[in-house]
Amino acid sequence: MKLNGKDIYLSFLKGDKGDANTLTIGTVEGGEVASATITGEAPNQVLNLILPKGDKGDTGEQGEQGEQGIVDDNVEIVAEKLLDGSGYIKYESGLIIQWFTCKPSSNTTVTLPTPFTTTNYSIGYTPISTDTSNILQMKVRSKTTTNFKALGMWCASNSAGTVSGDITFNCIAIGY
Repeated sequence: MKLNGKDIYLSFLKGDKGDANTLTIGTVEGGEVASATITGEAPNQVLNLILPKGDKGDTGEQGEQGEQGIVDDNVEIVAEKLLDGSGYIKYESGLIIQWFTCKPSSNTTVTLPTPFTTTNYSIGYTPISTDTSNILQMKVRSKTTTNFKALGMWCASNSAGTVSGDITFNCIAIGY
């Protein structure tokens, strides 16, 4: 190096060996102008990038055909049961949707249109009645794969009781 036309020689003391730097990629975002920033202190630093969108690339080769999903047309429907108010649909996945009616009283056994493979199924219901003064409900007491025990109940503002078996409930059961 020269200072005022004269050669100057500088010497520096050798420092301790430092740790190798680790540079990881942080954020990569789109933008109008490309830029890069490094954050953090050595030996742990992060590289953040802003990159403009490039030109459209060439069309790639056709990928492999994916797995076929379940098609709703592949269901087993017990059609003769549709007319009398009960039946079921069984999907390829094993899911079964059943519909039926029942008239539960104190401990009525309700037989399902088709068995489930497990007792982990759900039952929904709607009472069919012209009674506007009582709330009608059905309690499921126990379940097997082929039937369940039901209790039909009514309640009013100051009283409650068991349905005598003359109220029809439309039911739906869903499970495997």
